[in-house]
Amino acid sequence: MNTIASFRHCNLSDEELLNKIDQMTDEMFKSQKVPSRNIPAKPDSDYDLLIGELILRYAESKFPDIKAFWLANSESEIYISITEGK
Repeated sequence: MNTIASFRHCNLSDEELLNKIDQMTDEMFKSQKVPSRNIPAKPDSDYDLLIGELILRYAESKFPDIKAFWLANSESEIYISITEGK
């Protein structure tokens, strides 16, 4: 998971997010090319960041009474840590 997704810079609605990921996935399948990443990042159009946002939104909807935090381990990999309360 890309740590940038945890900053929540995506401005797309849920419907726009799903449609964008669907369109980009179809294009990736048809072209057999992985989408390029932008520098600086574009949270509303970079495929990896859109997938990250989708995962964050899903976690929040699946666990409405639990706060999901994205934490980096010593190898800079990101995992979901579920904690109750705050």
